[in-house]
Amino acid sequence: MDSEAPQIAIELRHTHLPMLADANAITYDRGSEVVAYHGDDEIEALLEFVADRLE
Repeated sequence: MDSEAPQIAIELRHTHLPMLADANAITYDRGSEVVAYHGDDEIEALLEFVADRLE
């Protein structure tokens, strides 16, 4: 699993975080690599739904 960590970090920085920022779910500063989640009722409901299904 550790051998996958660099690839996962690259995908996170270059794909997933920018997509979440474009959807206004987070703020992502590429320079400092700071991520801020602002909270969103729809996202919270989705996360709760997924968490319930994983139990």
